[in-house]
Amino acid sequence: LLLSTIGPPVANDWSPDGHLLLYRDIDPRTDTDLWVVPVEREGSSGRMRPAPGQKARAVANTPSAEMNGQFSPDGAWIAFESDEQGSGDFQVYVQPFPGPGERRQISIDGGRYARWRRDGTELYYYAPDGRLMAVPIRPSPGKGPLDAGAPVPLFQVQAQPGSGQRHQYIASNDGQRFLVSTATNTSPVVVTMIVNWTPPR
Repeated sequence: LLLSTIGPPVANDWSPDGHLLLYRDIDPRTDTDLWVVPVEREGSSGRMRPAPGQKARAVANTPSAEMNGQFSPDGAWIAFESDEQGSGDFQVYVQPFPGPGERRQISIDGGRYARWRRDGTELYYYAPDGRLMAVPIRPSPGKGPLDAGAPVPLFQVQAQPGSGQRHQYIASNDGQRFLVSTATNTSPVVVTMIVNWTPPR
């Protein structure tokens, strides 16, 4: 057991060095929030356990809903989605980790399921119109501000409905191929009920 919360908590990502688990939790006062908990390997067993003397700390903890967080490949940024504008629509944001620094909106007309390319040069997200978008990321020296370009549409996808708490795709290391959880059969399920049925004896 790594942590016990009011929750239920949902694990989102590991930090690149494997020492932090990024997770989403629910608070009655602040909706869904993002937290990290320090962990370490336990002796020769190799099992993970909470790091002694360290506690979970909030990454994104506001009255808005924050979820589906992911570390950048260098661990200097966290991308996530939030409905902080009060419209009920989610946008993709990035903020420096561990901080300080302000979050920056990356998506334009809504976005969910942010994921980084392995080399950190692109950030992907799922747009409300069903397109997968790519945002070019230009490296900045040290801990300088993130230099992000305009979102570019890649292709149309059909994510699984009702799955807002889980990522629905992953990119290959070079960003040239994508594995997508796709809804392929959306026809309604037919249920047949037999009444006054007499079972055989």
